[in-house]
Amino acid sequence: MNDAATRRPSRQGSFNLHAILAVAALLLLNVLISMKVPVVVEDIEYSYWIFFYHLPAALNCYIFFAVVLVTSIAYLRTEDPRWDQHARVAGEIGVLACSITLATGS
Repeated sequence: MNDAATRRPSRQGSFNLHAILAVAALLLLNVLISMKVPVVVEDIEYSYWIFFYHLPAALNCYIFFAVVLVTSIAYLRTEDPRWDQHARVAGEIGVLACSITLATGS
C-alpha cells in the first residue's frame, strides 16, 4: 500500500483556525466588558474584576474535570477508546483552566 493513501488528513489547519477564532472572540469579549463595566467602584475599587476572569476559569476547571470523571467511567464500562480520548482532551483543557485560575487568583 501507498503510505500517502493510509495517512490520515492533518487537522493542524483546522486547529489553527479554531485557535484564531477563540482568541478573536476573547478579545472582542474583553473590549465589550471594558466598555460597559466601570473601572473602579467606590467601595471595593478593583477587586470585583476577579469575577470576570478568575471565577469563570475556576468554574471551567470544575466542569472539565467532571467531564473527565464521567468519560473515564464510560471508558471503564465500555472499553471504547473514544471515551478515553474524550477524557484525555477534557483533562488537558481542565489543566489549562486550572492554570489560568491559579494565575489570576494570585
